[in-house]
Amino acid sequence: MIEHLNSKLHSGLDCPDALLESTPQSLVIESIRTKPDLWLSPSSFGKRSVTASKRMLLESEAYFKVLSEYFSATKEFEICEFLRYGIQSIKSALPRRQVRRLSKIFSRSYLWSLENLKHITVRDNLQNGHGAYWPVQPDLIEEVLESIGSHRMIGKLIELLLSKHFRLDNIHFSLTKNFASHKSTHWHRDSVGNRIKIFVCIGANGRVPATGYIPGSHKSNPISNNLDMIRACMAHRSNWYIQDEIEYCLANSAQFGNSSIFMQQEGDILLVDTNGYHKSYMPALEKRSGDSHGSRALLQLEYMRSDISDYVHNNNIGPCAPGQVPIFLDPAILPQCERFGIDRRHLHKPSNSSHYKSHVLYTVANRLDTLSSSYLIL
Repeated sequence: MIEHLNSKLHSGLDCPDALLESTPQSLVIESIRTKPDLWLSPSSFGKRSVTASKRMLLESEAYFKVLSEYFSATKEFEICEFLRYGIQSIKSALPRRQVRRLSKIFSRSYLWSLENLKHITVRDNLQNGHGAYWPVQPDLIEEVLESIGSHRMIGKLIELLLSKHFRLDNIHFSLTKNFASHKSTHWHRDSVGNRIKIFVCIGANGRVPATGYIPGSHKSNPISNNLDMIRACMAHRSNWYIQDEIEYCLANSAQFGNSSIFMQQEGDILLVDTNGYHKSYMPALEKRSGDSHGSRALLQLEYMRSDISDYVHNNNIGPCAPGQVPIFLDPAILPQCERFGIDRRHLHKPSNSSHYKSHVLYTVANRLDTLSSSYLIL
């Protein structure tokens, strides 16, 4: 059976979804160990998307060149480290007063979403599952963006990105619980080329979920490979054994660095290039005993080259805005769209909530009983 699996991976004639679904995990692990080159080869989906991938790769090279030259000249070493490794943690980036204000906006935005949209977007079930996310209350987006931009280094990075045709593709709050129930706990890339995500931690307690990353993997070709298919086809039944094998394959066969785990506490900011291999690190998943309760509350921002984002979205290559998560904006702030890098096509009025796509409707009846009271500051 392993010869059949290796043959299919080598030919790339069709997407190996059914094959991976039916192959015992032990054989997949054996194949990764003995034939890592097959798993690092383009998948059938990747081969169909080769033109798009080449375009994304060319744009990525230009992106790295421009940013590296600028931040090397200005001696912004933390940003240079981010460009080199694809991830950068900034500890205690925001003062307590600022975090407290963001926490209030977090709570107000949650209530606004329930009252105006009638639901928030959840993964599985918020009481027993991974978590949820919801948009920033429209009349508070300006305050939120100015608050994040007030950090000297982050402000410079955002300013440069916007000057190089990047845009704000997404902004939302999220609550992640320490529960192993979703595909993000598996090594993956976002399959959209270089996209910068900014994670601002506004609350953390217990055994806090973290982010795992393979440093340097963000400069790899964004084309989908066979290794990426494991997350899509086997996520519901694979465990940390196969994740360890994927990590070893990337660190050795692909010659990236060993993985690193980035913890966030209140006030920390994490910069992530999602073209690199990453995963949610849930203590509940790990090979340890003891209490696994924990959660983190985040403000998330996504920046991406507008032309590449449109191209990826329009060709259904990966999850990019516009269309993935609309931004709700107060009419009074409309003139500020360009200044904040917001594309007007992202905007939706609260009354037009049918356009706000969700995985599961979370009704007003559920309201506050599912959120940790430590994050709700009303």
